[in-house]
This record gives sequence, C-alpha cells and structure tokens, in this order.
Amino acid sequence: MTWIVTYTGKRFYPLAPRAEDVDIRDIAHALSLTCRFSGHTPWLYSVAQHSVLCATLVPPELRIHALLHDAAEAYLFDAARPIKGRIYLDASGNADTLDSLDDMVDVEETIDCAVYEALGIDNIRADDWLHVLRADAEMLSAEADRFFSPREDWMLTAPPADVRIVQAEPAETERSFLRAFADYMGLR
Repeated sequence: MTWIVTYTGKRFYPLAPRAEDVDIRDIAHALSLTCRFSGHTPWLYSVAQHSVLCATLVPPELRIHALLHDAAEAYLFDAARPIKGRIYLDASGNADTLDSLDDMVDVEETIDCAVYEALGIDNIRADDWLHVLRADAEMLSAEADRFFSPREDWMLTAPPADVRIVQAEPAETERSFLRAFADYMGLR
C-alpha cells in the first residue's frame, strides 16, 4: 500500500503527495493526537499544541508558517531526533534505511510543498525561516524545562520561550489549531 487513509477519509500518498489530498482538518486532527517526545511526557502534549505556541513567538506575518512548521508530521510521524530519518518503509512495506537524515528532510519538504500549495500559502524566505527555527528552538527549551528538568546535557541552542505549557485535551488543541489557522490566514 502506498497511501494512508486520513481522518477525513482521503487517501494521502506520503511519498508522492498531492495538494488535492491535503486537508487542514486532517493536519489539525493528526497533530492534536501526536505526542511530542515520543510520548515521554506526563500527559499528551501534542505537536499541535507545540505548533500553536510556537506561532505566538514569531512576527504576525510568519505565524502561519510557524503553525505549519511540523505539518508533514500529520502524514508521517514525529520520531525522536536520534532516530528520525533512520527507519523508513519503502513502497512495498519493507524496512529500509535512509542514507541520511537529509532523505527524511526531502520527504518532509515534498509534503510541505503539497500542504502550502493546497492551502494557498507562499513559500517562506530563508531569512524569515530562521525566525521560525528560532521559535521552534525556544519552544524545545521551554518544553525541556517543563517536562524534563534537569536537562543540563540537552545542548539546547536557545533560551526557553516565555510560554505557559498546560495540559489540554486533544479536541481542545485541535480546535485551537484550526482557530489559529483561520486567524493567521487572515493576516496574510
């Protein structure tokens, strides 16, 4: 099988994504049920919640990009950093090893392009993307402080974001993600 069935019932082809198969409801739903840190948090802290918080840390014109910076994970997975990009299933379902993390990045970027095309979002300039990456790094530091203190050996690259991370139900996080999406699309 070369496709997955999404929450809204579409067939999505992760290795050959098409814009017509992307639905923001699928992204919001899947990310609201995808736990950060491979599930090693005291409660379900989702990629959707992370993304909503991350979007508050960038200038308004970049918020849609920060909100969607992990959108590909709705169609793939959120693997722990040490293993992300190492295990991959080929089209026949056999385990295969990617040559590098770059191969996984290529798959994610292809999905991101389909997401942006489907949602009518322009690609982001490289220097603006640095703002999103910085916000993501600040969120990682805040999350490490919230869930894993002490964390002396994490080699974090940014100070923690000034955000309040609270427990939220997946349905609430899904709604927050969709509200943020609607709000940020209006800012473009």
